[in-house]
Amino acid sequence: MENRRPYLAAFSLVETIIVLLIVVMLTTIGTLNLQKYQQQLVFESAVREVKVTMAQAAKYSLLQEEGSSVVYYPASRKITFTGGYDKQLFLPDSVKLLTRGGVKISKNGNTPPTSISLQAENGKSIKLNFQMTWGRVIDAKG
Repeated sequence: MENRRPYLAAFSLVETIIVLLIVVMLTTIGTLNLQKYQQQLVFESAVREVKVTMAQAAKYSLLQEEGSSVVYYPASRKITFTGGYDKQLFLPDSVKLLTRGGVKISKNGNTPPTSISLQAENGKSIKLNFQMTWGRVIDAKG
């Protein structure tokens, strides 16, 4: 009498490794896409913050009848508001400030037409045009 093991149907080692490889590849692709999406959110948030802070500085100058200055520091990724509206705006490390110089906000809340260029790590950039005489911030096209 022979003592045999009953045959059990199962996946072979090669089939298991192939399935694991496919799962790892799909997970890696998902992780990379998530990181790109997070970078995009950080960039869009920084752009919104610059827009809102510039508009607040202009409104503050108008309401308080006190002029303000805005100075851009590309090396430190900082925008400083001085005068009536004292605030420092620090951009995330993944966002570059491409514009140098600054602008003065009059006591009427007006600024000369000016622009600020921001660039994300992935190369995406945006140029914000400030036309504060009309109280608007416009994303430049192109």
